[in-house]
Amino acid sequence: MYRSPACIIDYPTLESKINDMIFKPVPDLTTVYFSVKELKEYTQEIVSSVRHDIQWTQIFVTYSNVIQKFRNISTLHSQLKNGTITQRYYVSEVRSQFTDGNSFQFYLTDFHQMMIGTGDKNTILDTFRKSLSGESGEPVECTKHYSDQIEYFLRYMFALENEAVLAWSKYLLVTGKSENIDFVEKIFKDYVSRQWRLFNENGCGPLKAVDLQNDHCEKLYHSTAQQQVKIKCGGLFKPFPDIVGCSGGQWSALPVCYTEQENGQVECKSEGGVTVCKASCSPGWGSAIHPLPSEYKCSQPPCPSFIPHKCNNCTQTNVCKDHEVCTGSFGTCLDTCLVKPCGVNAKCSSSNHDRSCTCESPWKGDPNKGCRSQDLQWVQTGDVPSNAVQSKSQLAVCKAIGPDSGWHSGFVKDQRCNYEYDWSKYQAKNYEVLVDPCGGRGWKWMEGAHENMVSYDKSVRFQGVKYYVCRAVGNSWFVTGALMAGSSVDSGSDPEMEEDNEDVDSGGVGGNVSNEWRIAENRKRKKSWGHISETDSEKGNHQVRRRKVVEGWKVVVALQR
Repeated sequence: MYRSPACIIDYPTLESKINDMIFKPVPDLTTVYFSVKELKEYTQEIVSSVRHDIQWTQIFVTYSNVIQKFRNISTLHSQLKNGTITQRYYVSEVRSQFTDGNSFQFYLTDFHQMMIGTGDKNTILDTFRKSLSGESGEPVECTKHYSDQIEYFLRYMFALENEAVLAWSKYLLVTGKSENIDFVEKIFKDYVSRQWRLFNENGCGPLKAVDLQNDHCEKLYHSTAQQQVKIKCGGLFKPFPDIVGCSGGQWSALPVCYTEQENGQVECKSEGGVTVCKASCSPGWGSAIHPLPSEYKCSQPPCPSFIPHKCNNCTQTNVCKDHEVCTGSFGTCLDTCLVKPCGVNAKCSSSNHDRSCTCESPWKGDPNKGCRSQDLQWVQTGDVPSNAVQSKSQLAVCKAIGPDSGWHSGFVKDQRCNYEYDWSKYQAKNYEVLVDPCGGRGWKWMEGAHENMVSYDKSVRFQGVKYYVCRAVGNSWFVTGALMAGSSVDSGSDPEMEEDNEDVDSGGVGGNVSNEWRIAENRKRKKSWGHISETDSEKGNHQVRRRKVVEGWKVVVALQR
């Protein structure tokens, strides 16, 4: 209560009345209201934050007098309430500022002009909003910092105006001029209403969407006509559109956050205020679960996020990686070697959407079906291994070096390799046995000539001629012999010592193998042979031994399983 010469003044009632004038059009001030102390501190912050902006500096220069006077009278008002100054001093200071020169009404109108600026398109709030975007003029983001700056500035300006009117009204009460308060209240109410309307009439309101990160433009005065706002979504979401504009009280599009389509693309557009999105798979990709493109529509904010289905099924091999193939019409890209595996004991390599197979050493065979055989091997040994290649009479095939330093094929008996050379029988302690690494499954005696016959030596005399392991058909005593490129001879013969060398086919086993061998045999049969006689004392009869061409013979063939 303040006493004047005329009456008792109820100031709290007056203060409540004036506060109500600004709280009604500016409801936010009821929840966050600046005290004079906070107002003074925030003044410095406002000035500091916008001093780099030319437009804002011009406003402060132009209206510096009214701003200074309103700040001073608000400070005096606070000091009077706190008892820091006396009522007499308060009246004296206020009178010197507003009665010796221009009136308070003049300054209140000046402040009002500063607030509304040039009218609908350039209020003081618009100028401050532009200063937040910096010198580049880039679209702002509706971050919390942005909206807080708008809120603080708006509340500061209205609070400063309100405090000045309260301080002047108190002066009128103290000096006994309460009849003028109604007039001040009327002007103040009109000014505040017009300011608030201008600050809100061009805004577009809330800018909301699920997963929208900068969704702090909530109030009308947070935005204004022709303002552009950059959209930003959280996490892995992408925004549509990248930038929205405010015009005619509406945003140019309803923002939507969406995830990118895996192996596809998302296209969004705004149609009549409705945001429409469509996700489709790229050529060569599809979805077995969702064969049709994903579609999305949103007509009311906040729009839910658009998460299209994944195009994770291939329809063409060319979209897969170089070493992969597509497994079906809506399949999966898998390594070619998994889709088309090679045979057993084969190594697979893939490139250019295909695979190639090779047998792993020492395995042989068809790598696409399986490498199940190995080359028969000559192994030096003193006994007969269980996997030795055997003749019809169950004798193991062997070879030993003869007197001519060449290899000669024979059979193992009594731990000796028995062979014949130059019509004489020999037994070798050191010899090699023909063995099958596949345990007896990788060889066979077969009639005729074959490409996979087993050789035991090359001819020294005849270039390109090889000797192959063979046995006679029907002669159990004839265990093994030498098959040349042209004939089958027993192990007692020496084909290199034949007189008519031109009868030997020196062309090897290549080309048309069966024809070459047959021709050589025919020529051999026409040949006239020398002979050697000897007596078999045990049987008492005379035998003639001679070189002979065996008409029926079989060779050891390495099987490809």
